[in-house]
Amino acid sequence: MKQPEGFEDSINRVCKLKKSLYGLKQAPRCWNRHFGKFLSNQGFQASKEDPCLYVKKEKKGKMILVLYVDDGLVTATNEEELKNFLQALRKEFSITVSVAHHYLGLEINTQTSGQVKISQEAYARKVLKLFNFENCAPVSTPMEKGSSLRKVHQIQNSEEQEMSVNFPYRQAVGALMYLMIGSRPDLAYSVGVLSRCLENPSNEDVIKLKRVLRYIKGTLSYGIVYNSNVNSNSLECYSDADLGGCEKTARSTSGAVVLFAGGTISWKSRRQCSVAISSTEAELVAASEATREVLWLSRLFKEITNVNEVPILQVDNDAAIRLAQDPILHGRTKHIERRHFFIHEKVEERKINVKYVPTQHQVADVMTKPLSKEQLKLFCERMGLMC
Repeated sequence: MKQPEGFEDSINRVCKLKKSLYGLKQAPRCWNRHFGKFLSNQGFQASKEDPCLYVKKEKKGKMILVLYVDDGLVTATNEEELKNFLQALRKEFSITVSVAHHYLGLEINTQTSGQVKISQEAYARKVLKLFNFENCAPVSTPMEKGSSLRKVHQIQNSEEQEMSVNFPYRQAVGALMYLMIGSRPDLAYSVGVLSRCLENPSNEDVIKLKRVLRYIKGTLSYGIVYNSNVNSNSLECYSDADLGGCEKTARSTSGAVVLFAGGTISWKSRRQCSVAISSTEAELVAASEATREVLWLSRLFKEITNVNEVPILQVDNDAAIRLAQDPILHGRTKHIERRHFFIHEKVEERKINVKYVPTQHQVADVMTKPLSKEQLKLFCERMGLMC
């Protein structure tokens, strides 16, 4: 660092720091190492799957701590052990401690019945107020069934361009994305579609975005509910795909949903990297992408829970399941890239199983296309998303 004012000498020298200072680019890393060393001395072990997750297992009970920079969340099965840990934490650091009702914008509501609800109602209200939609008329779905993006060469007239420019489209999509990532899997497909037009949104895109805001108005209290009474020995996994749903690129959209303790813990809606020639290919690509997430979650949960069963990925396409189990080479499938058969390797290693699920029970369907009011309500309930 530069020499402090009043301490300069005639030689052009700098000071070598003995420890980190706030604001340096190395400061976050130094802080994480220091806090990790403290946790290690307290008997915690860092997770191999997530460097910000720490677990302490003893005969007296188990303690789990997650860390986001200097915001931590800790839970324990033994209240006395938790008190001892917090006491040691206060001696080492200047901290504030309270019951976890809010964490990183998430609202945590714990019931004595064993239910925990994660929601973002306060944040959703802020979003509506920011874009002057706090008094809007609500709608029952975030996107109309059968709606699609404008085609690639569709040109806006000057009036449409003026209307779309006047609305802060990028800012709104970013605000919705944080809501979707935190606790609203029902918004994943809609936000994903809207984020494809950030560079040059049309008036039609703005109308679709406003519809999502109106949907949020009617579902402010929605949140994911987890229940300790639900079987917690396995992960409930689903993958699905549409076929060429993006009119701009003709690419399909992959969807994946993973549930634990009755609530969704992981969800994804993502446009595929290449055009799929058949629904079988699109479903195989989606299943392979979902497998990567499921395997990571399986390893992570083995560190902190009693999950010990081989995860089962549920797919609603028989041909894709057969390819995942035995990728026979023939004219209709020989063009599929090798990386999409990653799922076959993991099936052979017995690290994941694949089974058929009827389309009407395919939870990941909500990640691939707009649904009707009745379908959306059904799948929201299946994902543990409740008001």
